[in-house]
Amino acid sequence: MPRFSALVSLWCAILLITSILRSKYYRNRIYHRINLGCGLNIILLCVLKLWGSAAEPTNNNIWARGTIATCSISGFLHHIAIFIIPQYYCALSLLSYAAFRNKIRLSNFCRIEKWIHIGVYVFPLAAATYLLTLRAFNPTIHGCSLASIPVGCGDETTTDEELLPCDRGPNNISQLQWLFWGLPSLLFFSIPTVVLFLLCVEVKKNKGTTTKHIALHIASSLYETTCYIFAKKGLVFYAHHVVTICGCCTMLFFGKAAYWCCLLGLVEGTNIPLGIVLGGPFRTTSFKNTLLYKINGIVLWIMYVILRGPVIFALYFLQQDINEHGDTTAYLIKGNDRVNLIWNGYMWLVGLFLWGLSIVWFTQITNGMLKALGFKKSKTSKKVE
Repeated sequence: MPRFSALVSLWCAILLITSILRSKYYRNRIYHRINLGCGLNIILLCVLKLWGSAAEPTNNNIWARGTIATCSISGFLHHIAIFIIPQYYCALSLLSYAAFRNKIRLSNFCRIEKWIHIGVYVFPLAAATYLLTLRAFNPTIHGCSLASIPVGCGDETTTDEELLPCDRGPNNISQLQWLFWGLPSLLFFSIPTVVLFLLCVEVKKNKGTTTKHIALHIASSLYETTCYIFAKKGLVFYAHHVVTICGCCTMLFFGKAAYWCCLLGLVEGTNIPLGIVLGGPFRTTSFKNTLLYKINGIVLWIMYVILRGPVIFALYFLQQDINEHGDTTAYLIKGNDRVNLIWNGYMWLVGLFLWGLSIVWFTQITNGMLKALGFKKSKTSKKVE
């Protein structure tokens, strides 16, 4: 599945880069030049994903064809690329907000463009170099990343409360994972979410539309749906994306209620702390037993309350918007009351379905957080007793 996702991303990145390089108009725009820099690093990341477990030492798995040296190189480059890309996203979101907020063209920011391209490399390169000196890039499930071997060594939980020394890599691996994976991920993915929320507010004030943002959300949902096929997700995940895509498509193609689509789309911000738990090198260690994992769980719970809980109220205010402004703001087709009534009912069904799913997932997150904090015993601990 990671290799399939890498192939799709690689193809899209190549199309992006060739489109920019072939167009003089695009090459003269700061927005597209920043996307060009981001696209080059996406290609690097995709190549590393395709290399994957083949970079690991030959005795590690059946696909391994490398050595400790190739694994270190792969992990080093992977750590650089995976943090450069979200920094480019941060730069684009900040520039978009500044340009829209101050009513100036993005071309006026050209004097700081070179510092953006230089700045995005500072932290990833420095962090990767430091971790390389600690021999911290080692085999994981799908390739080489920030980890120590054997899994569970060092400051991880071991039997008889004794520390198992690491054969390769630092003994304080969970601390390093949080400092060089967890905190940067929270920062670099939180900034675009917050900035786009502020941009959404500004769009509402200026009564603008955000069709490109809605189209991007639809495209990302379609991409995630294809990944679900290979991840063998349950039917509810497909239903979740189908109703979301259908709802966003009506707003995109009819050009109405764009503000509400963007506002409701902010619920995806909960994926930031969720991704830290389910993704990266944390799945290969006993990270769940650390204080940092518990803090991340609390952050996830709070973000669910803030971003997903109020969805039902957003539907109420959407209905108020329709009642007050009619087809000038939220309705789809001017003068077609029947179509508008059907759309209105469909949006309520979509909203209530998604809100219900969020409540179900919120219950699971709450139970997991209580177990992590020790307020609720897990099934395994009950069996031991």
